[in-house]
Amino acid sequence: MLLDLLWGLRGDECRSVKWRDQISEAEAERDRWIDMKERVVRINDAKNRSDHEFPIGPCAYELLKLRRESQLEGEVWVFPAMSPNSLKGYYSDPTVAMQTVRDKAGIKVVRGHDLRRTFGAACEKLGLTDRQIKRMLGHGVAGGETLGRYTTPEWEDIADRMKKVEEEILEGGTSGLQRVEASQCCAFAGCGGGRDRSQAQGEDIPAQATIIAAWNKGRKARRDVS
Repeated sequence: MLLDLLWGLRGDECRSVKWRDQISEAEAERDRWIDMKERVVRINDAKNRSDHEFPIGPCAYELLKLRRESQLEGEVWVFPAMSPNSLKGYYSDPTVAMQTVRDKAGIKVVRGHDLRRTFGAACEKLGLTDRQIKRMLGHGVAGGETLGRYTTPEWEDIADRMKKVEEEILEGGTSGLQRVEASQCCAFAGCGGGRDRSQAQGEDIPAQATIIAAWNKGRKARRDVS
């Protein structure tokens, strides 16, 4: 869910991603994946039937690093299902996670798509144009522009925007995250809901520390770049 917020994706687009180095070239043409080496996310066959590719921001990258370090070796899914007998194979139902967020935040109504709207609102606050926001959200744009193809300058611009959107969204949010109990925010952080190393060892993942540590590392990375 936190990645939904940081990337502005539709729920299933984020939950169904795989690790790029765990799939074949043929699978990479049709599946959704994350390439940690290149720091790229690829959403093939998005809702509008176009492909959406974008760079990973500093905080999201740190969260994903921690996520992968917690998983069993050879895991294909970034967010695998709790049950190995799952038909989809990935964590597909965030109902409990959403209820946890509502309860802890004291908000009666918040839906998955509200995370996507928050991303769009952050883009607007940063002064991005309508065309830039559409590209960030993976919407089609006039002129038949392909969302998965960018020139080098365009890619660098998008990477810079992703960093700024992360900062806009999270700068005021870490104090609230610190009040969430670790065991109750695992799904929100993207640390629970899967067959990971800590589950195999019967341990709890410190999700609160995961979010804060990733945010601090991401913030340091932004300072280093600037």
